[in-house]
Amino acid sequence: MKKYTKPSIALCCVVFVLLLSGCTELNPLGPEITDYFIEEYQTDNISQLRVSTVNGQVELYGWNGSTIAVNAVKRTRRGQEELDKVTISVTEEDDTLVIETFTVSGASTWVSVDMNIKIPSSVTVDQVETTNGAIQLSKVRGDAHLVTSNGAIVVKDLEGYVSASTSNGRITVENTTGVAYLETSNGGITAEVAAILDDLDIMTSNGYIIVSLSEDINAEVALETSNGRISLSGITLTNATYDDNYTTGTLGEGGPTITIDTSNGNITVNKLEE
Repeated sequence: MKKYTKPSIALCCVVFVLLLSGCTELNPLGPEITDYFIEEYQTDNISQLRVSTVNGQVELYGWNGSTIAVNAVKRTRRGQEELDKVTISVTEEDDTLVIETFTVSGASTWVSVDMNIKIPSSVTVDQVETTNGAIQLSKVRGDAHLVTSNGAIVVKDLEGYVSASTSNGRITVENTTGVAYLETSNGGITAEVAAILDDLDIMTSNGYIIVSLSEDINAEVALETSNGRISLSGITLTNATYDDNYTTGTLGEGGPTITIDTSNGNITVNKLEE
C-alpha cells in the first residue's frame, strides 16, 4: 500500500483550494440581467444614420413615423457591475445621427447590445457595424455599408447600393437598387444584382454563391471556384471561356468587371427576373 507523507497531503489541500478559487473567478455566471434603452429622435436636421455596436445584432426597418425610434437592450450574466461597463451614446454630427456603444476604458466585456431601429423615409442609412451579431435592413434608403465580424447580413428592399462584409455568416441581398461589394469568409451568398457602379467583387472562402444578374448590366464577368461547379441559367456571355471551375465572358456591351469567387462551393448565376 502506498503511503502519503504529511507534506504531500498539505500540498494536495492547497492545490484543491486554489482550483476551487479559480473556478469561482473564471465562471461567475448568474441569471441574465438586462437594461433597456428606448428613445425617439426628431429628424428635422437629420438626413443620415450611422450605427455601431458590439456583441449584438442590429435591425433597421423603414416606417411611417417622422422620428428615428431606437429600442436597444443590454444583456449580461456577470452582474450589474459588468452591465454598467457599457453605455449607449446618441449624438448629432452635422446632418448625421450617430448611435454607438462604448465600454469603460475600451475594455472588453461580457455584455451584448441588440438594437432595433425604425427609420423614416427622409433618413438614409450610411454605415452599420457590429462585432458579433447579425445585421438586417428592410425597407430603408441609402448606400449602406454593413460590417460584422460574426453573423449573417440580410438586406431586403433597399433604395440604394449595398456593401456588406462578414467574417462568419451568410449574406442575402434582395430587391436593392444595386450592389457594390459582398464578402464573407465562411458562409453562402445569395444576391440579386440589379445594377453596379464600378467593379463588383462577390466572394466567400467557404460556401456557395447564387447571383441573379439583370440583363441590363454591361460588364465583364469572371467566375471561379476551387472546389465546386459553375452553372449559368438565362444569362448569355459573349467571348466566353467555359470550365467547370473557371468561366469568363462579356455581359451585354461589357464594362466594369464582376468577379464571383469561392474556394469551396458551387457558383450559380441566373437571370434576374424583374
